[in-house]
Amino acid sequence: MKNNQPSSGAPVWMRGGVALAVTGIVGPGLTVATMSYGLPFLAGIAIALVACGLVFVLTRRLNVPTDGGRGIRVLFAIWVAASLFAGYRIASLGVFMHDATNAAYAYSPRIRELPDPELTKPFLPKHNCFTCYMVAAELASDGVDNIYSTMHYRDPETESQVHKSIGDLLHIDRFQYPPPFLLLPGLLRASTTDFFHARAVWFGLNLVLLAITFLWLARWIDGWTFRPYWLLWPALLTASTVVGTLQIGNAHLFIVLLTILAFLSFETRRFALGGALLGFGVVGKIFPGVLLLLLLSQRRWRAVIWTGVAMMVYTGTAFLVYGIGPFEAFLTYQIPRLASGEAFSFAFENLRPLMSNGSVYGIAFKLSKLGWLGEANAHDAARTLTLAFSLFLLVSTVWIGCRQARKYKVVSGTNDVAQNRLRMTRLWIAFVVLAQLRSPFLPWGYGNVAVIGLLVLVLPLSATLVRRYWWVLPLWFMFATPVPLFFGPATPVFDLVFTLVGQAVVLCMCLTVVTREALAPRSVPIADPVEREFEVAAMPTVAPVVVPPTAER
Repeated sequence: MKNNQPSSGAPVWMRGGVALAVTGIVGPGLTVATMSYGLPFLAGIAIALVACGLVFVLTRRLNVPTDGGRGIRVLFAIWVAASLFAGYRIASLGVFMHDATNAAYAYSPRIRELPDPELTKPFLPKHNCFTCYMVAAELASDGVDNIYSTMHYRDPETESQVHKSIGDLLHIDRFQYPPPFLLLPGLLRASTTDFFHARAVWFGLNLVLLAITFLWLARWIDGWTFRPYWLLWPALLTASTVVGTLQIGNAHLFIVLLTILAFLSFETRRFALGGALLGFGVVGKIFPGVLLLLLLSQRRWRAVIWTGVAMMVYTGTAFLVYGIGPFEAFLTYQIPRLASGEAFSFAFENLRPLMSNGSVYGIAFKLSKLGWLGEANAHDAARTLTLAFSLFLLVSTVWIGCRQARKYKVVSGTNDVAQNRLRMTRLWIAFVVLAQLRSPFLPWGYGNVAVIGLLVLVLPLSATLVRRYWWVLPLWFMFATPVPLFFGPATPVFDLVFTLVGQAVVLCMCLTVVTREALAPRSVPIADPVEREFEVAAMPTVAPVVVPPTAER
């Protein structure tokens, strides 16, 4: 589909609506982070107002596509209303993020009465992934031999500063990440030794990074033209799974945002920035490494080199700061436990994490729990399934990358640029989603952040076609709903089947995006030639197209 319709400048009230909708969500995070430094509440409000003015200035070129008619204004009204509702939820959560003793404002999903009391007891108000990041950074700084041993996190006799600060307010999680990831909590510890201060800053940082990613994506795809993919903003922040992710402070959202920002940096020829962002994602959480393989297959040498340099810098810095101890523990202790699934044994032994596990590895255990697979064969089946999926991911990544590297740098007209950019964004995020499924344990909550993003991005550019995509809403509800569920039969079987269906939908959606790219003719334009560095293949039957000066930036 081509976007052949012109756009008109948006009125001031629409710009104001965008500024209010974005700042209404980011504002609470900025306010909480500001107050954690001891500044008054009014100082945080002032910073939020400055951010609102900045967004208003950034969107001075906001356009309204004329192909939408009244539909585009209805869509914009829905966008603003949903964003303001998300702002209300984030503001309420911000009270708890500022004061962990105020648990009344914590997000605690409603769960129907299930036979097992372990399935229905509150989980999110107490659980906090951010705790293990700060504990691990403290342990590594103190020279502890094995920072991955669970005794350092769950042992009540442990005397770390984080344990003393938290008390019984939050549960200490277990650290599972590579040593270079410690640089991130290490920076937070350098700014403050108070855990709750760092927690508030981390909350604000994630919201700001989410806003930057959305605004840059909106600017890059179609130059501030309001399109259906703008629903990405409220679709994420009204999703209970994303709100829960912000509350527990898991770094998965942060890493996903870094990979998208890296993609935008490479597309705009900011190779050093893109390499720094993607490099940390690879050494910090491993799964974004598939994107490095994609870049390598595409022969995007500058992006690959800058990412490789950044990875070496991060690894070397972590080695200098924390010594060889964390690296030895990761190689000799943690990697074998990750490979065998022992590091996440709780996810296969307990029903609650088993139900919410969205990884390929967890499919076999769900089938076993449903009686469709022998319990004794679950581990072997899980390893075989994961190995087959890993081989598929490897082959498809290299295949797609090589096909793109051979395509012509062709642009048939500026109206095709937005569609090409949207298609490339879908492909990038589809590989992010597929790569994260390789983990032994991918909780339903933060594992659906990138899934919701991809779901919204499958919407077409034209607002007139959105009504044909009514199925996006029920799918959004599926991935926005936490597990255990609050609806349906009061039996764990329903939750297991529900998440299995969700996993099938995720795989089908990603495979559809990847297959369309694989089957696309090689002469199809892939993006702006000015912003790409793919090699032009020699095809004697097709003459190279010369891009007119008016199409260049």
